[in-house]
Amino acid sequence: AGRYAAAFGELSVMVSGIVQVEVSSELDRLWVKENLIDRRSDYGWSSALRQKPQNEFIHLDLGSINRVGEIRLLSKNDRDTFFPESFRILYSEDTITYHHLIEETGFMAEPGTWYRWRLLPTNIRFLKLDIAEGARTREGKHVSQIIEIELYAVPDLVDKTEKSLPE
Repeated sequence: AGRYAAAFGELSVMVSGIVQVEVSSELDRLWVKENLIDRRSDYGWSSALRQKPQNEFIHLDLGSINRVGEIRLLSKNDRDTFFPESFRILYSEDTITYHHLIEETGFMAEPGTWYRWRLLPTNIRFLKLDIAEGARTREGKHVSQIIEIELYAVPDLVDKTEKSLPE
């Protein structure tokens, strides 16, 4: 008597507390930073069109430290995805020290595809996506477009040891 148990399968916890998004540039009023976290797949964020390659970035503040176990990025559902080709993802708990998490070079995205990177549970409050090389348009201009960013937290493991209750 007095014992309760619950079981869950395939539980995923999405981090929804992103409080601030900063980006290096925006293309126009349809391709803005807010679109990265609006859970819609029709528009996302786009950097400005550049004549020469230029580093671009997306910085996220999750508002508090989360134990993140997966990062997902959605490419545009178009023949020309303009998804970044070389980028790295860094994280921090305090914005003083950033740690390397993921690095991709020569990345070729398929249209309308969720790309996901699973990682050991990591304490993250601030996330930086630094784009070293974007895509190129047919006219030879440089641009980067990402439709959505999602972060998934890892639930803390519950201590399963039997504890006797005081009698």
